[in-house]
Amino acid sequence: MSTLRTLVAPAVILVIVAGCATPRGREAWDIRDRSRNEAARVEVWNNNWADVSVHVVHYGSRTRLGEVTSLSRRSFRLPRYLNRSSGSVQIMVRTIGTREVFLTDPIFVQGGEKIALTVQNHLQISSYSVLSHD
Repeated sequence: MSTLRTLVAPAVILVIVAGCATPRGREAWDIRDRSRNEAARVEVWNNNWADVSVHVVHYGSRTRLGEVTSLSRRSFRLPRYLNRSSGSVQIMVRTIGTREVFLTDPIFVQGGEKIALTVQNHLQISSYSVLSHD
């Protein structure tokens, strides 16, 4: 009888542990699949009196995303190849008509995430944050 208990107890524990672990594993795979398929976004609020040009910098290469007019907001999608790369990106903002530039710190971003950037009149006090999946 004790031999039967010795064999059954580990089998029952194994079934319980496997049953509890399955849903979390699926959620993790869903997030990974979503991060590969969805583009990351950059949301820019321009509180500056001047229009600004927005660029993404990746491994020293600069790609223009677009412009945001004065006192308005605009959303951009990052190129999808940035989702698959392992490096960081920086967002660069240039005021049109001047030489002023704001450059974020390196940001590691995944698909489905959003970089929220607020551009101020004095560019050096502009700020950003990275928001996780919705």
